[in-house]
Amino acid sequence: MPAAVLALQVELQGVQGFDVKIIEAGATAEDYLTALNNLIEGGSLYRARNNVNSCYGCDLCCRERAPLTLIDVQALAPGADSVQEALAGFARIVVSGPVVDIVLGRTSQGKCVFLNPRTRLCTVYEHRPLVCRTFICSPATKRATLLRELIVNKGEDELVRRWLAEQEGQGKSPGGATRPGIEDYPPSAFIGKNSYGEVLLRDLCSPSLWRRLIKE
Repeated sequence: MPAAVLALQVELQGVQGFDVKIIEAGATAEDYLTALNNLIEGGSLYRARNNVNSCYGCDLCCRERAPLTLIDVQALAPGADSVQEALAGFARIVVSGPVVDIVLGRTSQGKCVFLNPRTRLCTVYEHRPLVCRTFICSPATKRATLLRELIVNKGEDELVRRWLAEQEGQGKSPGGATRPGIEDYPPSAFIGKNSYGEVLLRDLCSPSLWRRLIKE
């Protein structure tokens, strides 16, 4: 079966970067993840942070902010009875006025809680979050960058929306006087979805971005 999404190696800024192109109207976020991961693992992309041909054993990106999506949380804590219970095991919730940011927790050394400090490898690699699966320190085209940002941000927004719903259901008001509200995080293509294979890229993209992604 032909790929629904293509991740292409292209020359950018004089080095090997990447582009993304959507082939099928029914392409999903999982199709995007599969295409990009195949290129990251099998291509010869330039790594700006480390002069290596593979990301294996490089943990430089494991110090950075790593936002979570609801699908990520469900995969990392499948037996949890609530979002709050799941997040308590590995996440950090930051509320600043109306803004909520839910990210992977870090150790006292400032690295991801799922990183093995001895091997410098991820201990939940098969279930690592979307932001981790889609990051590589290589240049990307504008449309590829916009698509990644959109999927990550909309995915986190759905997690925040669900977390806020639980908080309100328990009579809690995080954030004080300028507290965030569910109305600040409207439903998106992630609502009701339990896997990235259920999230249609076309439902996430604006019409203009969609046209750019399927443009020859």
